[in-house]
Amino acid sequence: MAAKSDDHSLPPGFGTRPWLVQGSRGDTLTFVDVSDLSLHETVVPEVRGKTCLGGMHGDWLLMLHESTADCFLLRISTNPRTKIQLPPLHQPLNFLSTIKMLESPDSPKCTMPAHRRWKKRATFYTAAPLSKDILLNDLDEHDGLGNSLCLWEHLPVDLLELIVSNLSLVDRIRFPTVCMAWSKVSNPIEQAKVWPWLMHISKQDGMCRLFDPLRGEVYNMQVSIFDTNEDRHIFRSSKDGWVFTSAGIYGHDIFIINPFTEDIVEPPMFERRYHYNGVSFSSPNPMCPNCYFFGINSSLSGKFLNIHTWRHEETEWIEQRFEYDVPFPVGYNNPVMFCGKFYCLGRKGNLGAFDPTSNTWEILDKPEPIHVEMDLLENDHRGREFCYLVDLEGELISVLLHNASEAPRVFKLDLTKMSWVEVEDIGGGALFLDHRTSHGVGSPDGGHGNRIYFPRYSVDRKPVSYDMDNKILWSH
Repeated sequence: MAAKSDDHSLPPGFGTRPWLVQGSRGDTLTFVDVSDLSLHETVVPEVRGKTCLGGMHGDWLLMLHESTADCFLLRISTNPRTKIQLPPLHQPLNFLSTIKMLESPDSPKCTMPAHRRWKKRATFYTAAPLSKDILLNDLDEHDGLGNSLCLWEHLPVDLLELIVSNLSLVDRIRFPTVCMAWSKVSNPIEQAKVWPWLMHISKQDGMCRLFDPLRGEVYNMQVSIFDTNEDRHIFRSSKDGWVFTSAGIYGHDIFIINPFTEDIVEPPMFERRYHYNGVSFSSPNPMCPNCYFFGINSSLSGKFLNIHTWRHEETEWIEQRFEYDVPFPVGYNNPVMFCGKFYCLGRKGNLGAFDPTSNTWEILDKPEPIHVEMDLLENDHRGREFCYLVDLEGELISVLLHNASEAPRVFKLDLTKMSWVEVEDIGGGALFLDHRTSHGVGSPDGGHGNRIYFPRYSVDRKPVSYDMDNKILWSH
């Protein structure tokens, strides 16, 4: 139940953090504190029968009485409330999409125009194919339609920013290089919604193919470090734009490469062939001196387990060997750095963790295995299913997939009880899964939430995803 006030008082903390303000054309406004969802009601007679067109510059509301066209600014935090009368606004609401006030009414730069009415003005741009010029059409309610030629480089910044908002990540990268004027647009990369892409290299000519799974677009990128006549690189893992690769006849040459900057980290060679269930590193930048590199593998039965670690100042990989009476068969997926530890998912559905600060490994008692009884050597059993571990915005998620004809099972780790909880949705997020690396995105672009993307194609070469809302497998 919301607390109600009939004076000018506002809820504690108003103005120090974002609030939601709701009204229903009565004289009561409901304030919602987004930090704890508490409600507070205040009677504001000035808003009765009015429509709020927008809030701006803190606590200013633009109000409109639709039947009389009465329009004014109202500041709700002052006592008495501040009201600034504006010219009548006769424009239908369905023609108004965005309201903007350049300066706060408190600012000395803010002045009241001398006009007694709102001025209508529309500007739109058209471009003919293969033309270097843009036709600028300026519609003024008094002067009529006028037009002139405009160069692409002279487009207004707000229009350029609107164009950028609809571009893919690759085109955002290219955008500032078009001309000097376009390079002045505020950082187009910083505002981009990003998600994992697939990278593929099939030859040794350095040509990489990048596939955007949400937009279905393919890009080619030349990476000179992959242009070699020697043994080709095999991708083993990726993290934060870096790719963990192996090369050589036995895969014992190890490289961590950034294909965009072509920076490279060269750890010591493995003593024998590459045979890991998963590898990872602790820092977003593996060139960081305190970055910790970690690899793990186990026997098929899970009774024998090996861990390899390396730091920059060390000349070789450090190996630790373990033998267990209770098997821990490591799943074919890469470890996840979570809360300062490398977490590894076993094929039974339980977890192991390696702490790089103490250099210790343990098989956790909790969460308990999802598959308690399992014959590890049978050809058809649940333990042979694909299993993935991923960090989704601070929550540890595991996904088990038996075959393509069955829906994946998704579990979330309850950290308070240290137990797996099977879930039907992932809060609007999206999972991008592969045994080499898996990623979680909290809010992907374009309505692609609550989906699980797999690194395989359908018969018509389209990417495949599982829609958790409709419980159906899609090809895009």
